[in-house]
Amino acid sequence: MKNKETWSILVIFLILPFVMLTSGVSWKSQQIFMLMASSIIVAFSLKNIWIRSFVVYLFLWTIYLFLRSLANPAIHFNVAPQTGMSILLFVLAGMIIVKCVAISKLEDKKFYHVIRIAVVLQIVISVSQYLGFYLWDYLLSSIIVTAQTTENVGPFIGTLGNRDILGCFIGVSLPMFLSWKEVKPYQNNLIKALTVIVIAILLFSPSPGTAAALIGIGVYYSNKGWKAIVIGFLASLIYVTIYALTSYHAANIVAAPAQFHGLISNGYADPMGDNEGRFWKWMTAASIIFTSPETVIFGSGPGAFWGRKYPLHNEYIQCWFELGLVGLILMLGYVVSTIKFLIKSKDMVLLSAFVIICIDAGANYPMHIATTAFLVCIIAGLIERKQIQRRIEE
Repeated sequence: MKNKETWSILVIFLILPFVMLTSGVSWKSQQIFMLMASSIIVAFSLKNIWIRSFVVYLFLWTIYLFLRSLANPAIHFNVAPQTGMSILLFVLAGMIIVKCVAISKLEDKKFYHVIRIAVVLQIVISVSQYLGFYLWDYLLSSIIVTAQTTENVGPFIGTLGNRDILGCFIGVSLPMFLSWKEVKPYQNNLIKALTVIVIAILLFSPSPGTAAALIGIGVYYSNKGWKAIVIGFLASLIYVTIYALTSYHAANIVAAPAQFHGLISNGYADPMGDNEGRFWKWMTAASIIFTSPETVIFGSGPGAFWGRKYPLHNEYIQCWFELGLVGLILMLGYVVSTIKFLIKSKDMVLLSAFVIICIDAGANYPMHIATTAFLVCIIAGLIERKQIQRRIEE
């Protein structure tokens, strides 16, 4: 263990007894504080300063929520301490995955193979669903009793339950299919055919991940010229425009200007019936964010309730809503610094995969779903490992 990791353990050990301010706190907080302390230790075992800073900030927020609740048990707060704790534990689990991947001796292509296998299985299940054969339900029914449906599910969803999540899952993997090369010619022909199928599934199952993947293709081929990025961006823009104007999202787009006017005039965005699309969600969050300078800067707290039980369909606005500008700046700092590093390293697979994640996060919530969050953590771990190798070489 390196000195920096050792010192983080010793510092937490010294601080921990003094955080427990009263006997009531000390009796109720043993397991919670142990878990929070471990999140700091794992964060400092990673090399990225943005991740460390983000976790420390989240750690402080969680402690504040917990102590506030214990000090004022009769008062109902908009953020429960256990909600903030669950966010911190989710982040802790993600950091453990990142750390395990970063210290792994497996080559990148081994990770890519596993991701490809997972994507192909999801595609097989999705296509079978579309054809009316629920393969996964059939397999599960031999183990447990499952509720099966005979309705055609329409868009492909696989076992992820949502085409947006499936779109992100497949979209992030696309650079790994594009880079897949084998020795024998017939194998490469099969790989090309499989890559076409992956792209087709994405195009026929519209999602933010699909639009992000089109840009990601341009990023992947950008080493051959900047025109590839322009073509990818235009293809994504055309695709999004066609889908938005020909789907149920069209009504949400039409309602957005009036909702924005209501937000500016009355501080409230009216859903106007069932028009609770992404724009309405973001405007509703904005109306809470700008209620005070404190919520703008520090947010409403990890896991704060914005009005609905599901996430805001935008990880950046979600971060701003919960953790304020402080959290958002730390998040964007990681994004920008990572993209700059990957551009310098010329790793087009990780660069394009990371760009797809970042774009998808602007209209989706990949970090709130275990499957996509796990995939993101694997990508982050591979990037972390590459950064460590670069420091060793320098």
